[in-house]
Amino acid sequence: MKKALNILFIVFLWTGSIGAIYEIDAARNASIHNNRGVNLLKEKYYYGAIKEFEIAIQINPDTQATGTYYNNLGKTYLLIGYPDLAEQSFKLALGKNSANFEFYQNLVNSYKQQNKLQKEFKKTMNDKKNVSKVIAGLILIEMNKIESGINMLDEFCFDNPDMILTKGVRTYIDTVAPNKIRF
Repeated sequence: MKKALNILFIVFLWTGSIGAIYEIDAARNASIHNNRGVNLLKEKYYYGAIKEFEIAIQINPDTQATGTYYNNLGKTYLLIGYPDLAEQSFKLALGKNSANFEFYQNLVNSYKQQNKLQKEFKKTMNDKKNVSKVIAGLILIEMNKIESGINMLDEFCFDNPDMILTKGVRTYIDTVAPNKIRF
């Protein structure tokens, strides 16, 4: 009788697990690794933060959220003095989500830390993309040509009133020049 109950119990366990479905949620797992990276960054454990951001990117490489993971990776590189690696990360972040204004600011900050604002400004002015005005305007502001930079950002907003990025640009302009009159 005891043997029969044991066999019945084993069969029950085995058949119970046959119907079990376990799904791996890549987006959720990537988000968990990104959050771990953010926490490690706060603790100033940069190597661990970098590894967590890289894991998040590897798990979920092709979504808009990946832009945030690349951005966090880039910010970490800036903190530890690798602006060239940060630049690459910010460009990849923009490739995943070009509507996030912070990514543009961080990219320009990486240019500043590499002492190549002037060079990047010239390249950006030759680029005919819509968002080039955003990068150029931010570079001008970093080069202490604030009025010219704000005018370029204003021009972008005027030309692209319906873009999601425009809201971030307008908010930034209001912090840099709160009393500027715009039309």
